[in-house]
Amino acid sequence: MDAESNRKVGARCRQVRTTLELTQTEMGAVLGVCKNTVLAIEKGDITPTMERVQRFARLGVSVGFIAGQDDVMFVYGVSPEKAQERARAALAECENEVEAERA
Repeated sequence: MDAESNRKVGARCRQVRTTLELTQTEMGAVLGVCKNTVLAIEKGDITPTMERVQRFARLGVSVGFIAGQDDVMFVYGVSPEKAQERARAALAECENEVEAERA
């Protein structure tokens, strides 16, 4: 991807995160990366891997939206509220995994 495409993808990722009302740290936990990686994606410094894009998709986010091919953020049948519920559930799952590792 060229720099301009990376910036557009990054802007779309930021838009999804803010719509879901997640911090960069929380989004990183959902995507399985650190806050700095989320920041780099949002700035367009790096492109999200296919695995990260798939994690967005599990929340109900349109892959076409992330790629800039579609203006609709969420797939049919998924409201922003439903996507936010899915993100919060994924975040809770991450927190439970961390707690289990500590025990």
